[in-house]
Amino acid sequence: MRDKLNGLLIVVDGLVHTIYEDMLRQGDLPNISEHIKGRSIVEAEQTFSCHPSETLTSMQALNTGQFPFTPGAVVYHPKTRSVMNYIGRHRLSAANCEGRQTIFDLIEGRTASFYNPWHDGVSDPHPSWMYVDNLPHIFGFLSDVSNRVAVRRFARTLQEQPIRFAEIYFYAYDRFGHTIKTERGLKRKYRRLDQHIGRIIQELKKSSGPMSLENTIVTFLSDHSMSEVRHSLDFRDICRRAGFKPGTDSLAFAYGYSIGQLYTLKPIPRLELESKIYGLLAHKAVEHIIIKQEEGVLVYSNSSFTSIRKQNGKYQMQILSGSNPFGYDEKTCQRLSQPHTTKESLEWTFTQEQPDAIVGIYESMTHPDCPQIRVLASPGYDFGATRNPKELVGSRVNGIRTHGTLHREHSRVPLIIAGPQGIIEPRTVQYARAIDYMPTLLELMGEQVPSNLDGQNLIPL
Repeated sequence: MRDKLNGLLIVVDGLVHTIYEDMLRQGDLPNISEHIKGRSIVEAEQTFSCHPSETLTSMQALNTGQFPFTPGAVVYHPKTRSVMNYIGRHRLSAANCEGRQTIFDLIEGRTASFYNPWHDGVSDPHPSWMYVDNLPHIFGFLSDVSNRVAVRRFARTLQEQPIRFAEIYFYAYDRFGHTIKTERGLKRKYRRLDQHIGRIIQELKKSSGPMSLENTIVTFLSDHSMSEVRHSLDFRDICRRAGFKPGTDSLAFAYGYSIGQLYTLKPIPRLELESKIYGLLAHKAVEHIIIKQEEGVLVYSNSSFTSIRKQNGKYQMQILSGSNPFGYDEKTCQRLSQPHTTKESLEWTFTQEQPDAIVGIYESMTHPDCPQIRVLASPGYDFGATRNPKELVGSRVNGIRTHGTLHREHSRVPLIIAGPQGIIEPRTVQYARAIDYMPTLLELMGEQVPSNLDGQNLIPL
């Protein structure tokens, strides 16, 4: 029986998949090509993040191997009538996986996390930029400083501690995607990312400690992708036009990208609520309205009214009126109208414009703190950041790129698991979810794979 292997996870926040893929194809990312893709033992041709495709959701899911359970960047608690801003100052660098087991809990041996705020269970949680006492690196969110620091800290820790598993989180690339106007400028950042990957590999090669390149499984992935924005609008203004009164009968929040949250403060009669829902859909910036109910989830669009339910672990979509809201063909709709598994859902939709919508929507709305109403922007639009309920006027974020919706431009991510040859026969699978990396990595490292993970082990596939 072979000795247990070590693991290293590299997560690039907000990697624009179309640009990354084009650069990889043209040979502009030599270190990723040689040391990651060139040493691949498991790779998914098409991998998708969670829904909604935003950082809080995706990073919690990646670190737990389970479907997303975050209610969003801002949460309203009806019982206490309080608002929690998950990225406000009072939450600086708080590990927030809500008590669930993380990858760090499941690996035997010392673990380390570099700039990953979702580090519940880690032995060595290196402080992220969100710490107040880490002020010299806060501006790194706007530059490459934080990435260089993360790599240096990994290199130093590699020599000083017997690490079994480490996660390096490059968060600055999300900011780059939101703010760098030209594709040329973003490509420069990705070439620098490739250099960081090269440095990490070189440190593993020369390591004299327990973790080295020859005994380490290296996983490369992103939490979500991005698409270009033409218009950024105030979400609360859209709600007002539809008949809601934010601050009186509801609370309206936006993340600063393509998702809006709406909490009702008092009961709204069904017919009145439905009228306001269609009022939201009348705005060209709105594509989907998702409503949480006890018996399932309702999805409104301009073309349809659809319900999604889950029973005995299987999902079922029922089109109540109109045509399918996700653009699926008739055959796919017929399949999805029958009880089906998570694997079947992705298998039937991974080539579609909005892959895995049924599972993604249902699972993203089951958290008790989720908004009653979630609003998804149409392609080309995003909603300005309105996180603080005390603001009188919502700020507008004229983002260069945005993310969060069901569209593949937002949800497509790379997933490459690289390692020494001879561990297993190298394989490529057609499709996967980002959360599939965790059970796959655990098996490759020789660890026990929990039965309660939503991610699937890709090795048997």
